[in-house]
Amino acid sequence: MSFSSQFNTKGFALQKSVFSKDEIATYETEFDRIVSQLQFSGEHINARWGSELIQHIENSDSEVIHTHNVQSYSSIMSEMVQHEKLLNLSESLIGPDIILHHTKLFLKPKKKGSAFPLHQDWSYFP
Repeated sequence: MSFSSQFNTKGFALQKSVFSKDEIATYETEFDRIVSQLQFSGEHINARWGSELIQHIENSDSEVIHTHNVQSYSSIMSEMVQHEKLLNLSESLIGPDIILHHTKLFLKPKKKGSAFPLHQDWSYFP
């Protein structure tokens, strides 16, 4: 079954080997570098949910490290989101007019990663 057929039938699709093992290692290293840079910056980067709904299931020092638009300050991440295989898969779902709206980076540190409940930010996004 093709990628787009899987998506249209199941509402999701999985595709193996979009990135090589070497590419994944490069992206992991870059991810870690960006997280270190964010932590060093002193900016508020904790996207912890902070709702009363989760206070009973996690510690108050829990965190989710977060930033937007990593492709703007990382050429490696910019190359990743423009990877030919990734774009081909995207095109098979939405056609050739592809625009990157934005990217997000999230890291849940081990042992103190915050819950991040499933949610929808916008019910309609023009």
